[in-house]
Amino acid sequence: MQDPRPAVLFHGPELTIIHNESYIELLGGFHPCMGISARVVFAAIWPQYFEPIIERNLIGETVEQTDYTIQMMRNGFMEEAYFSLKFIPILDSEGSTVGHYEPLTETSREVVSRRQAQTLLHLSEEIPRARNVESYWTLATKVFARNGKDVPFALLYSVEYDASDSSSSATRMSGEHQECTLRGSIALPKDSPAGPMHLDLKGNEGFAPYLRQAMAAREPIIVSFDQDLAAAALVRDVKWQGYGDPCRAVAVCPLNPTSSKDNILGFIVIGLNPRRPFNDDYHQFILIASRLLSTSLTSILLHEEDIGRRERTIANAEAMKLELKAQVREAQKEAERSALKFQRFAERADIGIFILDMDGKYSYRNDAWFNILAPEDRDIDLGGAWDTLIDDEYVSVGQAKFAAMIDTKQHQ
Repeated sequence: MQDPRPAVLFHGPELTIIHNESYIELLGGFHPCMGISARVVFAAIWPQYFEPIIERNLIGETVEQTDYTIQMMRNGFMEEAYFSLKFIPILDSEGSTVGHYEPLTETSREVVSRRQAQTLLHLSEEIPRARNVESYWTLATKVFARNGKDVPFALLYSVEYDASDSSSSATRMSGEHQECTLRGSIALPKDSPAGPMHLDLKGNEGFAPYLRQAMAAREPIIVSFDQDLAAAALVRDVKWQGYGDPCRAVAVCPLNPTSSKDNILGFIVIGLNPRRPFNDDYHQFILIASRLLSTSLTSILLHEEDIGRRERTIANAEAMKLELKAQVREAQKEAERSALKFQRFAERADIGIFILDMDGKYSYRNDAWFNILAPEDRDIDLGGAWDTLIDDEYVSVGQAKFAAMIDTKQHQ
């Protein structure tokens, strides 16, 4: 069991659980369970997900699954999780299966990130095709509706302005706020209090109070239904997409124009996947999606209002869209490369594996890395690691390799 990866042994006919320390993190609320039958601990999911695999193990067959989806109660809620795993039969001297050894790696983050990246890619490719405001909102709604798991509910509002000022500087983007108009929705029943067709930004109907908060922050805010009963009451009749579970929270996103001096263009209220935690990856998905939408909407409004400003602003907006599109594609490729590299090398228990971000911060190190380098400070970053862990004669060689990797984007 000296495996740096999570691993568990289901022993004997009772499938008694014996696991290593790394397995505890994957257990979540199932911990502690050492010495208890797996059929008891995982009673809600065992017959559906694991009993068929055990039956194949019992006849001596090794079973391997990649990105195997398991819906389970963990960390206090039903969680959408994915694993790459092997079920290896343990045989006695007569060839009978007496146990089941399972090394596994959780791939939930990679699988969900690929799904969210696909939505962002569709936004970056399809929204720029809109030639007017109406087609823009229609396309945005259709793209979000394809990802019912990460967008089980959505409201899309445009902000209307009073541009009655006769001066040349008065536009739909610089007038006074009047009201919001519902332009699209997902899972919204007819006459639901969550999505009035017209919303006074100064009133308290629907999500208006939360739209004001997001408008003041000029960034997405999170509204938890557990903590805000008034918001929870708005969505009681929503027909949730995805798994059909009620959302525990929504993200309220303002659509900021390309110029920070102009007013908010609209809002998106996105229900968060109730079977996934709201982490940094989910936050980045929301931020990039709202930025993509903001950029395209800015371009359309400028085109309709001022042909002179249009030429200059569209050029900037197109450049931003191309840059964001390239970032989304590269992020998707990098996620796939990282998942493949991790699965390939994590099988070797004696190889140190680490993952760094561009700022030199470690996001992952396996046990072999710590055993090989034995840092006194387990939170050390790359800058400190060169001086503290590496012999002086190798520092320049290593740093040159890292610089070449960053510059060429090739393995060294």
